[in-house]
Amino acid sequence: MKNTEYAVIGGDGRMAVLAKMLERDGGCRLFLNGESPAPDKNELHGVRATVLPVPCSFDGVHLSCTSNAPRLGELTELFWQGTVVFGGRLTEEVRELCAARGIPCHDLLEDEALLLENAALTAEGALEILLRELPRALRGAEVLVFGFGRIGQALARCLVPLGAQVSVAARSDAQLALARCMGCNSMPLSDPSLCKRIGSVPWDAAVNTVPARIFGLGILKALPEGMPYVELASGGGVSEAEALLHGLRRINAPGLPGRTAPESAALIMYERITDLLKRQI
Repeated sequence: MKNTEYAVIGGDGRMAVLAKMLERDGGCRLFLNGESPAPDKNELHGVRATVLPVPCSFDGVHLSCTSNAPRLGELTELFWQGTVVFGGRLTEEVRELCAARGIPCHDLLEDEALLLENAALTAEGALEILLRELPRALRGAEVLVFGFGRIGQALARCLVPLGAQVSVAARSDAQLALARCMGCNSMPLSDPSLCKRIGSVPWDAAVNTVPARIFGLGILKALPEGMPYVELASGGGVSEAEALLHGLRRINAPGLPGRTAPESAALIMYERITDLLKRQI
């Protein structure tokens, strides 16, 4: 990786750490992170890899950064044609503009290897929240997990060995079977008696990992008032207004790795990006 140059643009704390890691591989410029300025076309010329945040945008229009967020379309016009673009949840506009100019893109939030490692970091961050928010030990605590994809599974691997009584509510029969194999109770989201089953347990905490709207009024009413509810998903779940209305103590925690473990999150990105470049993607 000698003589490689990188540009890291925007994002949270992990992006600043990532820039320092990439600096050792031949030079890296950090833009739109903290006090760092916006790039111009000359500064991006010759850069082999351009790294955008994960996710690259929260509104689908502007870059995710600390201040003065540019429009993604305008930023993409500055990219050098010899670069490779990395980022998370790249918008259709970014993909189309890059494709029109022959610039390859790699969406890190579609990269299974990175997602699995990121899920482990997210679960560790969620565990820290539960330890802080619960007035009791996790041993014996009744914890309800909505969804059993990568993050739900990683969270169960943390909670079950600590003695928590974990119940999983999910759509997939295969995921529910896996939950049982991992020592969890299972509840199909399609079960007509789901609300009654949820209401029959004195839950100590609930965690949502599903990035879609799955909560009906019945489920919200069935959850105990004052219970900590951890929202790990971006989109879906329970809104702040709904949580207040039903007396839930909502902790909004999307994108945990960038906040709770920026160095580890940056290392995962660094290793994946440099490995893909070695293989020329």
